[in-house]
Amino acid sequence: MEQHRAVYRMEIQRDGQVRHGEHEAPCTVLDLSERGVLVSSDLSVEVGDEVVVRFPLTPEQWVECLILITHASFPQFGGTIAAASSASKAQIDRFLRDLAALDMTGF
Repeated sequence: MEQHRAVYRMEIQRDGQVRHGEHEAPCTVLDLSERGVLVSSDLSVEVGDEVVVRFPLTPEQWVECLILITHASFPQFGGTIAAASSASKAQIDRFLRDLAALDMTGF
């Protein structure tokens, strides 16, 4: 049986930082949903790893999330948002709603 995403990801292309243990590297968040992200980075990760990703939604609005890696194919990896502050969660939700509204109007 084919599975479909319950939540759709929005392409965002945001440069940020990813940390895995003591290792840190630049990254680009390629897409984002309320529950997960797709990231490109030179940092090597494996399925099951947890990383911290910090990136801007807007120039003034940065979020930080703990990501549980669910798939990895260097240099990209994706995963679920395992933890984030309530402020970061609210910012992500609001950002995605605003982005979806713009997308629906054709801008």
